[in-house]
Amino acid sequence: MPIGGAQVVFLLLITGFASLVPKSRIIMMIVNTAVSVIGMLLIWKLDGNNQAGKMTGLCLGGVFAANIPLSLSLISSNVAGFTKKSTFSALIFAAYCIGNIAGPRFFNPSEEPLYSTGIKASMAGLTFGIFFLVCLYIFFALENRRWDRLYGSLRVMTEAEELEDELSNKTDHEIESFRYVL
Repeated sequence: MPIGGAQVVFLLLITGFASLVPKSRIIMMIVNTAVSVIGMLLIWKLDGNNQAGKMTGLCLGGVFAANIPLSLSLISSNVAGFTKKSTFSALIFAAYCIGNIAGPRFFNPSEEPLYSTGIKASMAGLTFGIFFLVCLYIFFALENRRWDRLYGSLRVMTEAEELEDELSNKTDHEIESFRYVL
């Protein structure tokens, strides 16, 4: 129960903040992932007698799951074209499934109750996640600047123009008015 509660609290906080503050979705995903790393560190480094600290670490380690809605919103906002959007959504789902299949294999029963290999693998995966999210943020920001230089800054589009772009099935590289959502 406490793990699910922590996930719900972080889900509401992170998605609420990302909805209210522009250009903060990826940053909120980085914050969420960093909190999960802190949780894994608590589980790994606290001694066995500190059950409350380890439970706190377990709850914080699980908040990574709150990134799923943000990652899906990044796909819908940052990928144009029906085929490309469907492909990206399928790839994200496949990666999620593969991670859920492979992840538990790192937790060896012979290492009970510490599971050091699993905790280290979790921290490595989360740290790589932070690295790649930073890379994604930088890439999107640089691409937005490049598009602004090529086509000028964005103007306010009418609803009909937005709908025309959306229904054209052009990709994000083909639509001059497209900018990545950070």
